[in-house]
Amino acid sequence: MSARDFGDCDPDTWIAVLPVAAIEQHGAHLPLGTDTAIAEAHVARVAELLPADAPIIFLPVQAYGWSQEHSAAGTLTLTADTLIKVLTELGDSVAASGIRKLVLVNSHGGNSPILDVVVQQLRLRHHMLAATTSWSRFGAPEGLIDADERAFGIHGGLAETSVMLAARPDLVRTEHLADFPSDQSDFIGKFKHLKAYGRPASFGWRIEDLNPAGVVGAAAGAEASTGEALIDHAARGFIELIDDIRRFDLADLWEPASGTDCGQDCDDEESDA
Repeated sequence: MSARDFGDCDPDTWIAVLPVAAIEQHGAHLPLGTDTAIAEAHVARVAELLPADAPIIFLPVQAYGWSQEHSAAGTLTLTADTLIKVLTELGDSVAASGIRKLVLVNSHGGNSPILDVVVQQLRLRHHMLAATTSWSRFGAPEGLIDADERAFGIHGGLAETSVMLAARPDLVRTEHLADFPSDQSDFIGKFKHLKAYGRPASFGWRIEDLNPAGVVGAAAGAEASTGEALIDHAARGFIELIDDIRRFDLADLWEPASGTDCGQDCDDEESDA
């Protein structure tokens, strides 16, 4: 796609998709770029399933994310403030091109609170429809992964390892596959409300709080066929979301009277006073 093609997109129908990932440790069996490879695999599957004339622009994967819960060598992380600025400014560029529908799709759980802030800022700055989701939020085919593994295998477990076996088997060190139990299950058994993640109350955690190996989940049971099913399921769910975004009428977004609301820029002006 050229600059002219980008600029000629109908702003009321075209949708920009920005995949957001991470570069971080995933144990001895998976590469540092696991979350980025997972993002690329899902985008490729979505592109295969979409009609050729679908009004979608896939932006390059934002590979660096917020990974400060990981301390192992090789993890490359931005601060929360930096990632918010990077993603917001990328959204600014999308809006400057005239596109007013943007989806940020995440493949690293640590990015989720950042993306929530970014889509809110873009809504205020540009009167645009900015939405956020994660590939994993579309779930899995019924019976594919048991409930405990879905709850506890959140990093380098069965799901991520299976997707990597399907998408990039050359990068998986199968000799290191093992099961890595999560202390999240202990917290749930010990406390009434408090746990590492989830509702009603969670605490700030490092991955080693869940397992000293820095990985959690039943990676030993991973299979490429499971990964293929997960990728396909999430891709089809994402396409359904894209249809929702396509059908969303931008006129349904409330717009203040001119001059009464300028979003983040107002705060910037006040801070300079």
